[in-house]
Amino acid sequence: MDRQEKKNPWGAAFISIFLPGGGHLYCGQYAAGLTVLTLCVGFVVAAQIVTHPFWVEFFQTTPLWAYSVLLFADGWIAADHYNRKLAKRNDAH
Repeated sequence: MDRQEKKNPWGAAFISIFLPGGGHLYCGQYAAGLTVLTLCVGFVVAAQIVTHPFWVEFFQTTPLWAYSVLLFADGWIAADHYNRKLAKRNDAH
């Protein structure tokens, strides 16, 4: 039987900071990773296109660390979910 390796939550979290959705990609959750990446790129593009004062102020005043914390947590959660699912599958065998 092909035994899969656990994923490092710290690694997934740090990858997610630099590449939105990277933690999901690292864990093999390709659809979720590409969705997160597409949404983040879409928000950046939309922020450049939309000139409504609310959105301009929102993107200019929300600190970068806030986005980083969300992406960090997303990567950590992706790896934790992967590891729990893997443990259940291994326990079943």
